[in-house]
Amino acid sequence: MNVSSLTSRTIIKLLFDADFVYREDTGTWSHDDGRPFSRTEQMIAEAAGEEELAALVQVYGLLSKRDLVSPVDAIRVLCYRYWAMLPEGADTYTNVLAVMTDWDRAECERLYDQLTPPSAAP
Repeated sequence: MNVSSLTSRTIIKLLFDADFVYREDTGTWSHDDGRPFSRTEQMIAEAAGEEELAALVQVYGLLSKRDLVSPVDAIRVLCYRYWAMLPEGADTYTNVLAVMTDWDRAECERLYDQLTPPSAAP
């Protein structure tokens, strides 16, 4: 195994364990069990390239379609892929949607629809 594939595995492992929400107390994400990422873990996770992010989005998409991951988590993963591309200060949801592919935007809308309760019929 070469260093590049080891690094990529470490990044993907951290991304799968991340909540993608910056904590106010540490400025890092949290692990699924609630522990904050260390500064090193955060730095490694944020080093994810397009290949790692694409793999993460694809797996979360498959898990979501099988109801094995919450729509909220799938949306966070999908949006993070694009937030990571935006310049600092431009990382708003509107800007994220603007740079998404049509397919990812449609997937994001599908996931949001899962979060919206159906309206009651009159």
